[in-house]
Amino acid sequence: MDNSSTDEEIELCVNCGKETQYKKSDHIDTRLGYIKGAGQLCSRCNYNDKFIKKMHY
Repeated sequence: MDNSSTDEEIELCVNCGKETQYKKSDHIDTRLGYIKGAGQLCSRCNYNDKFIKKMHY
């Protein structure tokens, strides 16, 4: 089984479904917008998520 093609796949945003700047093989500790238990957010959804949380506190 060849995992190299899977490793090169681009992560999709779990919120909007758009492609992110990260590959599935990129370690989660090096990513911005990764939510454990949910998945990767694109930069726009990550920004909106942080902005909304900031407004509620």
